Order: sequence, then structure tokens, then C-alpha cells
Amino acid sequence: MSYLSDTALKALKPKAQRYYKSTGENLLIAVYPSGKKVFFYEYKDKATLKTKRQKIGEYGKISLKEARIKTDEFKENLYNCNKKGSFKSIFDEFMAVKMADISPKYKQRIYTYFNRLFLPKFGNFDIKEINRFMILDCLKPYILNRQNESVKKCLSVLNGVFKYGVTFGYAPHNIILDIDINAIMPKAETKHHATLTHENDIKNLLINICKYSGNLEVKISAVLGILTALRSANFRGLKWSWLDLKNRTITIPKEQMKNRKSFTLTLATQTAEILQIWREISPKSEFVFPSFRSLNMPLSENTINAMLRNLGYDKSEITTHGFRAMFSTICNENRDTHGISPDIIEFCLAHSEKDKIKDAYNHAKNENLKAKMWQWWADYLQNLHDFMGILKLV
Repeated sequence: MSYLSDTALKALKPKAQRYYKSTGENLLIAVYPSGKKVFFYEYKDKATLKTKRQKIGEYGKISLKEARIKTDEFKENLYNCNKKGSFKSIFDEFMAVKMADISPKYKQRIYTYFNRLFLPKFGNFDIKEINRFMILDCLKPYILNRQNESVKKCLSVLNGVFKYGVTFGYAPHNIILDIDINAIMPKAETKHHATLTHENDIKNLLINICKYSGNLEVKISAVLGILTALRSANFRGLKWSWLDLKNRTITIPKEQMKNRKSFTLTLATQTAEILQIWREISPKSEFVFPSFRSLNMPLSENTINAMLRNLGYDKSEITTHGFRAMFSTICNENRDTHGISPDIIEFCLAHSEKDKIKDAYNHAKNENLKAKMWQWWADYLQNLHDFMGILKLV
């Protein structure tokens, strides 16, 4: 097969009418009366069996070599877009491949959304037949009810599904990129978690917890929640196998963490002592704080919140999640005292560095500073009230 060379292309002269010359392998050059020359790829549409031409680019702005590369890319996309795949089959494949390591709880939430909203309406449709208006129609009840987080979660997973479909040639374009979340959702009000930030209020909270006449396990779990500032699900769901009391560390597996990264917390001396004594007297369970109903389950969040309500605290004043906000506020307000940077305080809260390279570089360097921060926090709390007195009841 003969190919038209670059020299031959330059030598082509304009005529009164536009005309085409083949450069080989269905790549044509169109020569216009003005002298402009444009590359086209000629192919047969498999659906209509009609011959079509796809513009590749103008000669001069792209070279012959670049035109061949762009043609190969177009042919690959053309081939891939002829692949068929139902939305449900691609969603299932995406979940099995890309979401295999997520927590069972989060996986169940995703399936609940999709089984309720999307799969009944277009689960059997070829993914190429779905457009953004069909997606928005499914999300309409959530949009009208201002359920911003639910909408964001759905669009996030849908973005992954369509990106997966595009990558493997089932869809020509990720339609989720055409949906502007800010255009469809009203601006959400910032909600701050209820917490206590004045020293006297924190002192009274510690006193009230220590004097609480209820179950000792609930009291110790609440104190531990304050000392570690872990997310409620993490400190309630702690397992003894994650603790190394000799080296005073807790290492929570990545599957249990919100950011899907394992997290190590160096225990303050007070925290380690409380856990050491609690291990000797606690119910025999894999959980540090097992449920009252079953030793095979962790303590319920409602149990700790119920204690706070019994102590007279309204949910607008303090919740278990508010322990984290308390830690963050007090530690940031006292930076001149302890000398720890705000970044380290964020790392203590298991908040990831947005810069992934910086995050990886800093990982090993932060542990000593985090340990210093945890010890300062425990000492600060003990200076307000000797919460170690809770162990005198043991």
C-alpha cells in the first residue's frame, strides 16, 4: 500500500472545488480552494452501515505523524464504544474490583442507594444510553429535601462507575463530569458538632462522668473517648488485638478508618494505665468495650450519649463526636503553651494531608510530635480534674 508523504502533502495545489487525497489507511487529506488542508478519517458506521468522515485536524497545525497518532486514538475509541455493557453489570464489576476493600457498612450504604434509586430505573440499560438527566431525575427527591451529603455520595460513586466504564470502553464519556453539584444543590449551612470549649465546662464534664452512678464501662469508655479524640465508632469499636500496652500504642486497621488509612495513636501514660486496669476486670471479649446485649458486638453510641443526657447535657451541648471538637479547639488555642503545630493536631485527629507526596514524606516524622500532643492533652485534662480517680472504684 502506498502512503502519501509529507513532501507530497506540501506539494498539493488548491483547485476550484475541494478534493480529497488518501494518505493511506483511510486517512484522507482535504484540500480546499483557499489552500487550507485538513485531515479526515473515513470509516463505516457499524450501526447505520453509512460511510462517515471524522475530522482529525488541520495540516500545518498538526503534522502527518501527529494525524496518524490521532487517527489511531480515534479508531481505538471507536472500537471500544461498540462494546456493550449494562449499567448494572458495570456497577457490579466496579464494586468488585475498585471497592473491594471498603468497610461492609459503607458497601451496604452504596448498595442501598443504588438498589433504591438507579438500578430499578435503568439497571438493564446499556451504559451508553444513560444521560445526566436520567441521573438527576433519580436524585430529585434528595435534591428537593436538601440531602446534600447523600447526593454527593451518590455522585461520587457514579463518577467512579462511569470512569471505570470509559476506561474499559463501555462508554464514550463520563457524564457525571457534566453535573455541577453546586448548580443543583442549595448551599448547605455549616453545622458544628456540639461540644464544650471553656475550661470550667470541661472540668465539670470530667467531674460529672467520674461521679456518674451508672455502669463503669460506660464511664471509662467516655473518658477514653475524650483522651483519644477518636471518632465515636473507632473508640467504641476498639479491639484488644489493636492495642500494644507495653509500647503504649493503638493501631487501627485501615478498613476501620474513614480515610482508609491505618492509624497509630501513642497512648498518654494516664490512658495506658486506665486501659491496663480495665483489661484485667473487663468482660472477656475481643472488644475493649463490648455491648451489654452481646459480647460479640461493640458498645452502642446511644449508650454513651444516654449517659450524657442523664448527666443533664442536652445534645446541643455535647455529643460523643463533640469530644473531637473539644480536643481540636483546646489544643489549637494553647499552641503557645505546648508548641505543637496545627498540622500535627490535624494528624492526631486522623485527618489526611491533602498533598499525597507530602503526606507520605511526613508520615514517619510525625509520631513523636503526636505522642507529645496526646500527653499534653491528658495532662491538661488531669489538671482540670483528676479523672484517674475513676479507677478507685475498681
